[in-house]
Amino acid sequence: MLRRTLFCFYIFLVCLFNSYSYEQVSDSSRLVFEINRARALYYSNPDSSLYYSRHVIERSIELNLVGLEAWGHKFKGIYHQLKQQNDSALSEFEIATKLFGQSGNILEQANNQLSKAQMFLQLGRFDESLQSNFAALEVYDSMGDKRYMDRVYNNIGQVYSLTEDHLEALPYFHKSLSINLERGDTTNLLYGYANLVSLHAYLNNKDSVQYYAGLARKLFAKTSIYILEGNIEVAVANTMKSQGEFNKALKGYEKAINAYEKIDAKSGLAHANYNYGVLQDTLGRTSIAKAFYLKAIDYSIQSSMLEIHKLATHKLKFIYSGEGDYRKAFEVSLINDTLNDQFLDQKKQESLTELQVSFDLREKENLINLQNVELERQEATIERDQVLIVGLVVVLCLGITLLLIIRSQMRRKQLLIEKEAEIQVREAEINAVINSQEKERNRFARDLHDGFGQLISVLKLNLSQLNEYSSKDLEKRQEVFKNGESVINEMYTELRNICFDLMPQTLMKKGISAALKELGERINKSTQVACEVLIFDNNKRLYEIEEISLFRITQEWVNNVLKYANADAITIQLTRESNELTLTIEDNGIGFNTDQFYNGKGNGWKNIQTRLNLINGEFDLDSRAGIKGTMVTVNLITQEEIIPANTDKEMTTN
Repeated sequence: MLRRTLFCFYIFLVCLFNSYSYEQVSDSSRLVFEINRARALYYSNPDSSLYYSRHVIERSIELNLVGLEAWGHKFKGIYHQLKQQNDSALSEFEIATKLFGQSGNILEQANNQLSKAQMFLQLGRFDESLQSNFAALEVYDSMGDKRYMDRVYNNIGQVYSLTEDHLEALPYFHKSLSINLERGDTTNLLYGYANLVSLHAYLNNKDSVQYYAGLARKLFAKTSIYILEGNIEVAVANTMKSQGEFNKALKGYEKAINAYEKIDAKSGLAHANYNYGVLQDTLGRTSIAKAFYLKAIDYSIQSSMLEIHKLATHKLKFIYSGEGDYRKAFEVSLINDTLNDQFLDQKKQESLTELQVSFDLREKENLINLQNVELERQEATIERDQVLIVGLVVVLCLGITLLLIIRSQMRRKQLLIEKEAEIQVREAEINAVINSQEKERNRFARDLHDGFGQLISVLKLNLSQLNEYSSKDLEKRQEVFKNGESVINEMYTELRNICFDLMPQTLMKKGISAALKELGERINKSTQVACEVLIFDNNKRLYEIEEISLFRITQEWVNNVLKYANADAITIQLTRESNELTLTIEDNGIGFNTDQFYNGKGNGWKNIQTRLNLINGEFDLDSRAGIKGTMVTVNLITQEEIIPANTDKEMTTN
């Protein structure tokens, strides 16, 4: 017992010392950057998001960083959720929930309860879904945090709807919708409309179905969530079919199939093709119906949807029989009978599973009783060793005191090193700003001299010709005036270009989104590089310093691409979710070693770094030598309520 305790004390001292090492601090910072990259990419590039999540988990386990490991499992769960791999997603969310609890992050623990609730819902485990929802709701109430209440209400409404208690679900869906209408949250609004369309379809409220479907269709182009588009169109088509409006129902099923095909949603395609076939069968178009029944069977096999497979084969056997193809009808009938038997076996298996769970619970209770007996015996042993423990505590206190003294000295040295490095960085930033300003002054002076100087000389020479022509030479004087007008137009264009470089009027008046689009248009006018600008935000203005900094960072990087990358395509994307804003710039030019950018002699990185420090932004560069394509990502946490920029006065230029 004594040797074991001494060994544990030694391990404790080693771990405590290592926990403050500079190497681990560096690893932690790197993992935080990778978590942010996983967050930024899980919609646009899910495979990359999964890669970063796995790496974060592996390194966090090695370094015993429970909080960071939890984030890795969370984003890995989101990857499986988007891929509709519900069992895998649920497993990752359960691990993340446990780890967030261990690290003391109660809010994220509640958020993962919500994610678990959604997975339970997908798997048909409704009681567990309600439990997870109410667990999250309890935390939000205790913290006074209402940011995620819409998701709680939405999940509860879905549970009631799927258990056919539609009237009980209705008020929860409306509560969720009201919150998202207040926020202007486009994505979650679409989810809310989809739920209400499905609910009113079950209640056979035709007018309500069409009303909410119309609102949802206005958002399809903004969100491109095709699974919801397909679900909504199927619900509308089912309602139209029940009302006898068969042509509208056919068009609805066709829209649903097109939406599902865009994301290869096999379960949705199985449902939509089957329903389309049933309607064609009802209209007497058996040959068309047969083709869609066969498609439904194919998709149901790929997605393991036993019920659709069973229903489609049941319909097919009557079609083949009506066509006189009795051999086919017999073969399909045999398949249908087999599926019926499998369906019954599945129900029996579910009952056996419930009995097995009950038996396991009883076994666990017995095991707990045995463990209690063992614990009592161990308590008696612990009382006997208390004298030794008191002595070890004294030794431990002395050791900790010594360790704290050593750690304090190391910490002071580390702080001194960090201060010196910070001073050096500040000096480099100041020099970079000064050099950049001098270069800009020289460039503007050169543009004014070379551009305006020449144009003014031409205009002066042109106007001097008026003295050579009398008032009778109207045609020649008119030609002089036209030439002068052309020169003035060129001067105006040159002036606009210089003003855009100094500070775009679009940025001052309309904000960062419009300014980025104008920058893209100017690049496209060259016809040498194609620039695409994608904006996904709620069009609210940022603070002045944030908009200027983001625009200047974009200008700096795009100029680098145009000079060195030999690219013919650039994509600029600005995305805002809640209070998080992400700017990405991608090109298809030649890759390079990123160390050359960070450690190079030029001022490009220093200029960008200065802008990032002003707005507390995070910067990430993804490029490799010998591989085409480079991506820059800038993440920024904005204020909770974004205050519109003051457009009554001009922005400060820098």
